[in-house]
Amino acid sequence: MPLLARFTREIFKDAQKTKLGLFANVSILSRPVRGKEVVRIEIPLQALAAELEAQLPAPESLLKGTSGKTSKDWKEEITRTFEEASDDLKGVTEREILDEIKLYRAQRRKTPEITVVAQLQEKSA
Repeated sequence: MPLLARFTREIFKDAQKTKLGLFANVSILSRPVRGKEVVRIEIPLQALAAELEAQLPAPESLLKGTSGKTSKDWKEEITRTFEEASDDLKGVTEREILDEIKLYRAQRRKTPEITVVAQLQEKSA
């Protein structure tokens, strides 16, 4: 995920927006050795965005025509969730919780190992 996030940031860093506020399509070009063919990758961002919009379900509040849950319902639901979490954590010490958080954060910081293999290049005159 961190590698994908870096790749996405680089794509959108210089991406141009259209007048409608949508990102224009992105082209990625290779820089080949002299005499080699250029590799071009086209990313149709507008088509991808339209496809994702069509596949994502509409929020329930839009389907019902309401503005969502009332404040009372929300408070009852979160209180019930906290009570369930409290029951699940009975017998777990604060030290165990802190150690688990520390382990989780350490694992998220690790970047994936990437191995680069040198390729032989033809000698040019």
